Amino acid sequence: PAHALKGVFDSILPGAKVLTDKLRADIGRQGIHYPPVAAVTVAYPKTAFRDVELPNGFGPLRDLPGFGSLNPRSEGVRTLGTLWSSSLFPGRCPPEYNVLLNYIGGSRDPAIGGMEQEEIVKAVDQGCREVRASTKNKRETPATPLPSFETPFPLVPPAAAAPPHPPLPSTRPFLP
Repeated sequence: PAHALKGVFDSILPGAKVLTDKLRADIGRQGIHYPPVAAVTVAYPKTAFRDVELPNGFGPLRDLPGFGSLNPRSEGVRTLGTLWSSSLFPGRCPPEYNVLLNYIGGSRDPAIGGMEQEEIVKAVDQGCREVRASTKNKRETPATPLPSFETPFPLVPPAAAAPPHPPLPSTRPFLP
């Protein structure tokens, strides 16, 4: 990651730091922002999911046939997305459970970085109940929070990612 490379050229190219600092100052850059993201694994009994057969022939919803989902902000859910770990890796949990690995936080929800683990797990649980079509049954097993990452994914602002020259004209029309 970018933060680990700071100073790596100092002994090889003594003038690199001065040059880099000048370039950053010229474009108004201070560094790369890493929004806070937490990874939280929760387990629910399959009975907590609606017992409906999916119309596409993939089987019952309770079995979570697929790999996961992404949550657009327009859904009003804080969780960014979920991997259905028990579907991706069969045999890693009891057959009567579903295990879900959720990511929460990001640049549009930086408050996650200041929350306690139990608060984060509660927000993930609420999102799972809304998005995964689970019933209002209480979770039978405790959620297992995974560590959050101090610098998980770099976020390069558009100004910093802009090329030094005007982009080439597009031959494709923009779609609405």
